[in-house]
Amino acid sequence: IELALRIAETLGVQLEIDRSATDFDTVCEQVALGKADVGISKLSVTLKRAQYVRFTEPYALLRICLLVDRLHEAKINLKGGDVISHCRQARVRIGVYKRSALEYYLRQWFPKAEAVPYDNFTDQVQALLNGEIYFVMDDELEVVHYLKAHPELTLRLDTIVLPNLQDPIAIAVSPDSPNLLALLNLLIRYSDIPLRMKDMQSLR
Repeated sequence: IELALRIAETLGVQLEIDRSATDFDTVCEQVALGKADVGISKLSVTLKRAQYVRFTEPYALLRICLLVDRLHEAKINLKGGDVISHCRQARVRIGVYKRSALEYYLRQWFPKAEAVPYDNFTDQVQALLNGEIYFVMDDELEVVHYLKAHPELTLRLDTIVLPNLQDPIAIAVSPDSPNLLALLNLLIRYSDIPLRMKDMQSLR
């Protein structure tokens, strides 16, 4: 919201927010169709989306992690890096946001795993606690915010960061708006938002 407000202030226009999109891909599709000037929704830069929208420079690089129930972790005798190896070798069920870049990352890292799509992170965590899925795959920022809001789960859930995997987050712009894209890149480059985003995403 703050980033959107800064853009509107810079352009000297009134901010209008459309929250009708139900997933991340739809946000990009609305921009491509001219229904929105920019898309800001923690959008991952993907090759698929880049075919119909243009992305600014990333204003955040989020680490990707697995969330696991410590009870399940102990049951199958896994710890730390062994979780990653287990997910690569076994046919496990992993919860992800539907129509998100996380589904792509999951196929890359864990080709044998089954991606189980959910509408929101709360449903994923509940399914994990109920034993319906074995892991949840999401970015570090989402996990940090959820565990801070639910500190009672910090003893129950374990977090495994996937090494050398970062999720670039950027603003989507129509290919027909090169000047707007250039302006947004300058706004990101000379603002404090990238630094603030970096400070917000520490699990430790």
